[in-house]
Amino acid sequence: MRRRSIHLHSLFFAVMLLLWPALGAAQAPPVERRVLDNGLVLIVAQRPGLPIVKGIALLGAGTLVEDSGQAGIAALTARLILRGTATRSGEQISQAIEAVGGSLEAKAERDAAVVGLSVLRKDLRLGLSLLADSLRNPTFPEGEVERERRNLLASLAQRAEEPGLQAQDLFATTLYGSAHPYGRPVAGTEATLRQLRREDIVGFHQRWYGPNRVILVLAGDITLAGADLMVREAFGDWVPVVSPPWPSPSVGAISRGVVRTIDRKLAQATVILGQGGIARNDPDYYAATVLNALLGGGGLTSRLSLNLREERGLVYSVGSSLSAGRLAGPFQVVLQTKNESAAEAVQRAVQEIRRLRTEPVPTEELRRAKAFLTGNLSLQLDTSAKLAAFLARAEYYGLGLDLAARYPGLIAVVTPEDILRVAQRLLDPDRLVFAVVGDGATARLKLP
Repeated sequence: MRRRSIHLHSLFFAVMLLLWPALGAAQAPPVERRVLDNGLVLIVAQRPGLPIVKGIALLGAGTLVEDSGQAGIAALTARLILRGTATRSGEQISQAIEAVGGSLEAKAERDAAVVGLSVLRKDLRLGLSLLADSLRNPTFPEGEVERERRNLLASLAQRAEEPGLQAQDLFATTLYGSAHPYGRPVAGTEATLRQLRREDIVGFHQRWYGPNRVILVLAGDITLAGADLMVREAFGDWVPVVSPPWPSPSVGAISRGVVRTIDRKLAQATVILGQGGIARNDPDYYAATVLNALLGGGGLTSRLSLNLREERGLVYSVGSSLSAGRLAGPFQVVLQTKNESAAEAVQRAVQEIRRLRTEPVPTEELRRAKAFLTGNLSLQLDTSAKLAAFLARAEYYGLGLDLAARYPGLIAVVTPEDILRVAQRLLDPDRLVFAVVGDGATARLKLP
């Protein structure tokens, strides 16, 4: 039964791969782009008949632009922009958007700050007015600063209790170092959060929040002409900022394997192993994406899942991921297993990495991985909110707004030779970083 389910899973994505060009052409909404005089990029994806407009404002104001001594300031700033402006209190902002059944949410990520908007088409002018006011005129009340500081400190305390997040933080710090923006939690550290003051947040907002750093995507029953008028009313007289250049933090070279452990009396172990990957705009990104699907990011048919879980029952869960951002994010394998199985599970995971570096992938296996990726693309575009996020990031990373249409072709041209070359470039079994959270026996895990 298990083999049959895997076969059907592969068959589904193979069919999706064959049908995708026709499906994509039928489903892809018209997408138009316009740049305001102040540099704000407006993108509209028309989805006629859908009464709710989903919007996303993406700004280059994430963890990436923080000074390491002010870690967490991006997250704190993003949380606070909805907590009061020169003309509205935080409560008034909440009441105004909730009164029309909408929502406004803000957060920081590694590369960007993101504000999400959801509102009925008839209330879009109000939604854009609230969004613009929050981005342009936050006052950062002292009481709200302290409240959000406590919230972030609480989130850090919770991370320290969750083995999976502990392992992620340990892995990131070991790979990048705590001074690198990818080497620490988006929330920052307890020490830096406690030192941040309101004037620091005001300064960060003045440097990094401006119309020329904003990508605004609206998806729903709206045209570019209709959206442009309302966006100009809300954002048109916002003055551009002159921000410092994008940071280019260095990463220390890892010349040999490194194991870092946290000893906890747990029934199971969490192990993360990997190394630095590539940036999102790297020419090898699509080959690396297929490589990741083959290794552990392709669901039930990926090698790690078949070898460690389906055939040998060594792990509760296993997978791999490629986190490509403006800088090179990590390529990593994450597995959860019994403490006594950790050594063997890690050994077999490394064997699969070695095999991808030395043996050409069989044609049928490569086809299945491509089918999985191409079929999965439709799940990234099946709602207005997902579509808006997809387009915002395509614009942010300079990938082109026709990325969804081009994606199947970019995946299709990846060859077995590409997989070998990229595996040899990105995955070196002798220089892997291991982060382990488990009991004392697991903490003595040796390098494979």
